[in-house]
Amino acid sequence: MLHLNRVRVGGLEAWVLLLSISLAGVLSGCMSTAQFQGVDTVPKGEIEYGVGASYVRYEVASLRAPDGLETRRYLVPSFFLRRGLFKGVEFHVSGSLTAWFSHGMKFQLLGGREKNGLALSLGWDFHHYYTFTPEGYSSPATTTSHTDLVAPVYLGYRFDPDTALYVTPKYVLRSRLQDFVGITHAAGATAGAEFGHDKRFFVEGGLLRDWSLKSYIPNFGVGMSF
Repeated sequence: MLHLNRVRVGGLEAWVLLLSISLAGVLSGCMSTAQFQGVDTVPKGEIEYGVGASYVRYEVASLRAPDGLETRRYLVPSFFLRRGLFKGVEFHVSGSLTAWFSHGMKFQLLGGREKNGLALSLGWDFHHYYTFTPEGYSSPATTTSHTDLVAPVYLGYRFDPDTALYVTPKYVLRSRLQDFVGITHAAGATAGAEFGHDKRFFVEGGLLRDWSLKSYIPNFGVGMSF
């Protein structure tokens, strides 16, 4: 198996990388619900970066659809970067230059990358994205700014340093800013598997229930970290 050493950088260099990704995210409208991370946090002082791709399906309000909802399907490329701040504490950012941007924290309460058995972490994430609805789907055409506050609970089991399974139940508080502020709610979970040590591969799927539209948002993705 090919092994690549995890990148180790000083504090200044790591924060420059995080800031660069954050600024890129500002330039980036379809939101991916893929997480491409298991339960364990990145070790203190190390960074982990990677790429992934996910399929996601949304149902959106549309004047063109007989029932008022239209299904849209997307293949969303993603990047992510995670940095260990302290033992059991990490900061992470992810996004796509054409779609969305996310940042958050994770705190490990049980387990670790070198500990077999059950693992538990808590965290939060903020997702930022814009959607554009052309005239005909809505009247008139609209551009909407969205911010989601996500509260995940990371649960998992590590079989050995190279193999782990995880499931992440999550609640999502969704806000949108158009000519008014709207608040909606969603809930669901992501389940997946990770393989490898220094270089890791993720396979995962997830499902969210959007309570405002009474619709489901499925997501399937693969990713790799270095």
